[in-house]
Amino acid sequence: MNITSRTVAEPYAAPAGATFERPETGHRTLVAGNDMDPNGPAGPQPSRRDKRWYFALMAICIGLFVLSWAVIARYSVLASVIVSAVALAIPPFAVIIANVASATDRRRPLRDRLSVGGSTVGSTGAQREQGETMTTLQNRPNTALLVVDVQNGVVAGAHDRVAVVANVGSLVEKARRERIPVVWVRHSDEELAPGSEDWQIVPELAPGDGEPLVEKNYGDSFEDTTLETVLSGLGVGRLVVAGAQTDACIRSTLHGAFARGYDATLVSDAHTTEDRTAWGAPPPGQVIAHTNLYWAYHTAPGRTAGTVETKDVDFGGTS
Repeated sequence: MNITSRTVAEPYAAPAGATFERPETGHRTLVAGNDMDPNGPAGPQPSRRDKRWYFALMAICIGLFVLSWAVIARYSVLASVIVSAVALAIPPFAVIIANVASATDRRRPLRDRLSVGGSTVGSTGAQREQGETMTTLQNRPNTALLVVDVQNGVVAGAHDRVAVVANVGSLVEKARRERIPVVWVRHSDEELAPGSEDWQIVPELAPGDGEPLVEKNYGDSFEDTTLETVLSGLGVGRLVVAGAQTDACIRSTLHGAFARGYDATLVSDAHTTEDRTAWGAPPPGQVIAHTNLYWAYHTAPGRTAGTVETKDVDFGGTS
């Protein structure tokens, strides 16, 4: 999907956390800020459980203070003063302990803070062996390589085009050797008119005989296409995704697959996008790196995400 030539009135650098709406689609986009840090830029935010704990502690302290003067003072003023001092001292000590614990947690690396049961969230190795499918879809044990929008008009000005296309080609060859289905996706819109040169898949790649070619008109390769029918017929529950563009159809397709119950692995050095810094976007290398980062940590019940380099891809097939 080619998104560079969309008309924008003037370059604009959106602040972190802002949202903007694309007029042609009506889709709203969140501009990433410090969204990978669960504590956020302003430090940790108290949870509902923390607030309940604070209220309970304050109630106990107030109760001790009232008890010390309403009951204990009748028998011993000294004992009443001691109990009152303890009651007044508990809240500040509790706050100090909580702040020390929170500061210690913030000093831990992000990867350590995003771990569950000793396994790093988003690490495919921590959740399954490479090539093993954990999809929530029933009777879908197979893996497929999904090649998205590697078309002349999409990657003409893309970042590191030659290397990325070569890596996609390597993945296609490996999948074919291992008898893994290769499913191609091709985008069409007013800038990628069917039959035009821009619409064609790049000359370095070509769908093989019998390999499905899914035509689409939206960012998500599943939206209003035959992709789900194709994958269901192949018994596929795990997708290895490559192609373009990183911040458009790749992200949309990854999330579309995950939301539909698929395992979705992104090949970190086999997707690309073009330079849209004039419109306030980060440089393409940073867009690619950020996508690899957040997808490596993406999780959902019963499904696995993650990233892998081309040389380390394991389809789980047979040569």
